[in-house]
Amino acid sequence: MKRLKYLLEQLKRKAKSRSAFTLAETLVAILIMLMVSSVVATGIPAARRAYESVEMAANSELLLSSTISTLRNELSLAKDIKIEGTDKTSVSYLNPATGTMSRIYKDENGKIMYKMNAAVEGISTGDTMPATRLMSEALSTKVGIDVTFGNITKNGDCIVFNDVKVKSGSTERTGRETVSIRIITL
Repeated sequence: MKRLKYLLEQLKRKAKSRSAFTLAETLVAILIMLMVSSVVATGIPAARRAYESVEMAANSELLLSSTISTLRNELSLAKDIKIEGTDKTSVSYLNPATGTMSRIYKDENGKIMYKMNAAVEGISTGDTMPATRLMSEALSTKVGIDVTFGNITKNGDCIVFNDVKVKSGSTERTGRETVSIRIITL
């Protein structure tokens, strides 16, 4: 019997000496984990929206910059430049590099379009097929944004595209205010 008492006392001492978490401590730890995970869960969508906003602004700037470069490249060497339309939203010109009459205009949705017409008589080109395309088609199609403008004016050898904006659907988005593109022709 003494031996049994001794064994029971040893067992009680060992049971008391073991360190373990109580139910209350475990519940507090689970509660803290739930609060931290809820903060993280609400932060992820906010971070995603912020990323998308920054990405849209960067794409808008890129599209605006590439459109400006394309317009400059097209019109800087152009000949026989004529501003057309009652609202002055079209410019036609002779492109000496291709020998074609070309036209840059605003379509019914406000997008800047480029149309190359058939070759001009007396200037030979390999391709006489008319082509119409969006001015900055690759980026515009990829991310769903377009460049628009108000009207076109000509002052001597300078062509100005007024109120140039980047639009995403019905929303105007750009890192800058509306700009005017001035192109000096030779």
